Amino acid sequence: MINELVTEREWHHLYPEVDQEYVWEYPLFRGESEPGKNLFESQDTPLSNDLGLYIHVPFCLYRCPMCGFYMEIVKDRSFSKRYTDALIKEFMTYKAHFDFSTKKLKSVYFGGGTASLLEAEDVGRIVTLIKDTITNNETVEITVENHPNIATKKYLEDLKKIGVNRVSFGIQSFDDADLRLLKLKQREEQNVKILQTALEVGFDTVAADLIYSIPNQTIDVFLSNVNKLISMGVSTISLYSMGLSERQEDLYDLMPSQEVEHQMFSESMQLLLENGYVQVAQPDFCLPNHINHDTEITWKAPQGEQISLGAGAWSYYNNFLYCNTHNSKKYMEDVFNNGYYVGLNNADELFIKESEFIKKVASEESCIIVGRCADFILKDNYVYSKEVKKKRMSILLLRIKLFCYTIAHLFD
Repeated sequence: MINELVTEREWHHLYPEVDQEYVWEYPLFRGESEPGKNLFESQDTPLSNDLGLYIHVPFCLYRCPMCGFYMEIVKDRSFSKRYTDALIKEFMTYKAHFDFSTKKLKSVYFGGGTASLLEAEDVGRIVTLIKDTITNNETVEITVENHPNIATKKYLEDLKKIGVNRVSFGIQSFDDADLRLLKLKQREEQNVKILQTALEVGFDTVAADLIYSIPNQTIDVFLSNVNKLISMGVSTISLYSMGLSERQEDLYDLMPSQEVEHQMFSESMQLLLENGYVQVAQPDFCLPNHINHDTEITWKAPQGEQISLGAGAWSYYNNFLYCNTHNSKKYMEDVFNNGYYVGLNNADELFIKESEFIKKVASEESCIIVGRCADFILKDNYVYSKEVKKKRMSILLLRIKLFCYTIAHLFD
């Protein structure tokens, strides 16, 4: 069942020029916050005991031009041990304040940034601690996102040895012209090789992301990308519409029309369904028995909870929605000193109680599309032309369909 918090008529009355789409989590708003300590004062009874742990690794060796997420550039993996120590200490704060005996651990998900920049040994330290703490974990799915240029056969083998059973790759395209135009570092040969390697290593699930509606991309090229993943036996395929960033203004005029974009998705969806895949979320398709547990926690009613660790990570837990500071140095300093830190871009701590959300209305000037790590904020440091700003608002920021949460007691 889907509940719309804001109807299409209400939305267009407020924002007549802004498309309405979905968000992964509630939109958040500055102000009306609560002290961070309130999170730990008592333990509420949730609608579901399903629990996911998300670990955000906001580090990359370079920024992909299209990326609008919070990330920090690093030269190598030297950050891994200290950052993992901070992640562990943050989790220990939860362990000290909450009873996990009734929780069912559904998912441990390492995302980024580039999650595969964490040393496999450090991934193992985190997984062991979480599983030792939340013992109802027999069916837990453990995912690590990987970059095709960074993951190696040995790294993947090491991940499997420590219990990782699902890996995901940002393939984006098998067409080198697409990859060069987007200024991505990988090429078709690397994309094919790393997927073949992951399948050979023997993970329960191998997942891959593709982008459609890339500038100058044709329907045939995109469908060939989808067909290649199907023929290789990739069990989960996610299709994301191209969203250009402020660094790519020169590509806007090369974008396929909305009609072509729609056709790309509808034809690829039909292709996947004909080959035995099922659609589990708007962009996500998988073979039976390969549904991402992390997706289930987010979309299945009654909805589970998610504790997210790391700089820039967003959590929904204990009847609060909150985020960690979007600064790894600040995050580590505060965690080592206090055991936790929640805030937004070094601003005041920000909490919004679930019961208060229904009273809030999205702001045209400060709206965040929240994933587990997103920080798309309209008021940022970039200066856009009027036309580009209008397109970004329509394409990236405020295309919000508020049917994201199915929490029944909000609608009693």
